Amino acid sequence: MSQNVSNPSDVPADQKNQVAWKERFSYSLSDFACNLSFQMVGTYLMIFYTDTFGISAAAVGTLFLVARIVDAFDGPFWGIMIDHTHTKWGKSRPYWLWFSIPFAVFCVLVFTTPNLSLTGKLIWAYVTYIGVDILYSAVNIPITSILPSLTSNPQERVTLSTIRQFMGTAGATIITGITLGWLPSSAAVQPLALTAGSFGL
Repeated sequence: MSQNVSNPSDVPADQKNQVAWKERFSYSLSDFACNLSFQMVGTYLMIFYTDTFGISAAAVGTLFLVARIVDAFDGPFWGIMIDHTHTKWGKSRPYWLWFSIPFAVFCVLVFTTPNLSLTGKLIWAYVTYIGVDILYSAVNIPITSILPSLTSNPQERVTLSTIRQFMGTAGATIITGITLGWLPSSAAVQPLALTAGSFGL
């Protein structure tokens, strides 16, 4: 009796190494979660620093400029670290396992208002904001770099990236809608462009 066994070579190229929808959704949740946290920082932090924490707008602008300069170095740094990482979890996965909790902690600390002098407040703002920025890269860059390990199918990689981008946008939209509802009417008139995309991340 003959059996109808499919030969792997007979599978169309665009159907090889496809990722199951469960794994696609799980992968996309990574950016959804990142944007739930980081969009809060991007949308609300400037107003928080000036109106709640009591730092001048000029000092906040300088802080953001310094953070962008740090960004120019932390991305390549994490890329080099990933490339030289060899663990039983692979190259990329350990980074969001190790740094997701510190990232969440810094997302809370950046909105914490300790009773400090003006100089102390500036130091606190620099440490917590640049810290959350670096930790965001530590989590988000490995999420991108693991993509080739998930599938060798170029079309499937595009599909995964598209789903991830959609979920990331969904997370950002949710947080933006919530936080803008908290802003004073005078501040809400001026749209804030301090999103994760603006930071080059």
